[in-house]
Amino acid sequence: LLSVSSASLVVRMLPDTNAITIAFWRMFLASIMVFTVSYKNIFSFVPDKKIMLAGVFLGIHFALFFRSVQLTSIAEAALLGTTAPIFTELYAIIFQKKPILPVVIFGLFVAFVGAGVLVSQRFNKKPEKIKTYKEYKRIFFTEDRLDRGVVFYFQNKDLLNKIMLEFDIDPLILVSIVGIETNYGKRYAEYTVFNSLYTQIVSLPKRSTWATKELYHLLLYTKEQNISPFQLEGSYAGAFGYGQFIPSSFNKLSIDYSGDNKKDPYSWEDVLGSIAYYLTENGYPENNHNFTFRSPIWRSIRTYNRSDKYANTVIDFRNEISRRVFLSY
Repeated sequence: LLSVSSASLVVRMLPDTNAITIAFWRMFLASIMVFTVSYKNIFSFVPDKKIMLAGVFLGIHFALFFRSVQLTSIAEAALLGTTAPIFTELYAIIFQKKPILPVVIFGLFVAFVGAGVLVSQRFNKKPEKIKTYKEYKRIFFTEDRLDRGVVFYFQNKDLLNKIMLEFDIDPLILVSIVGIETNYGKRYAEYTVFNSLYTQIVSLPKRSTWATKELYHLLLYTKEQNISPFQLEGSYAGAFGYGQFIPSSFNKLSIDYSGDNKKDPYSWEDVLGSIAYYLTENGYPENNHNFTFRSPIWRSIRTYNRSDKYANTVIDFRNEISRRVFLSY
């Protein structure tokens, strides 16, 4: 428990550490613990079969851990590894009727703390809070993202024009939002949504009530879609899909724009239609092209991510995409 749960502390202290280093830390600490338990057997060359079997399973564990960091982020892999012992021990206590030992309580405590550290560090380092506007804007204004925005516009031009006519909304605002939120579907899954929300409930008192409500809406959504609540992946805050809706917003304000009787967070038809509907429901005005600071359009965009820097960046990004699209003709 200690070796697994302490990995998240390493991720927190050394955020740029690669997967190999984290795995070495966990293996090294676990090996020391195994050695202290079995040193008599080692020196007498009569190894305990259970110790040997534990070593085999430990090796399998790390092989799977290396595979997991190829499929998701290192932080998410560590978070999953951190919380796994919690459920293992709860199963042993509830179903196998094993006694609650002090060492188990300590290990579970470290696991909870480690999981909380991983997610809470992201809230403490939100770029819109700690960076100047120029620094914040620079995160998104990259040639790759801007070029992808132009390509995305032309690839989805017919769909965007249809939404523009139906909702009376500027299509490049939609292009800008999905570009900033997920880089056009390239980056949308960092943590499991359940883990992100649960960690906020137990580790971040100021967000506990909000996260509890969002967890409830997550369970409603996953039940409706007949999927596991542990399956959905999203941001550190609990948003998911190409449009990065939080669960309550998705349940209330996403729409089935494709008409297939399913609100799909990974279908561009549903995502773009839902963003347009969300903005109009939050004050986006009809027949209006005023994108200035604190205009009605600006205010509606700000409801998507309650930050002045975010709203300003979306509009600046929209203007740059507009310029590049014009020059493409």
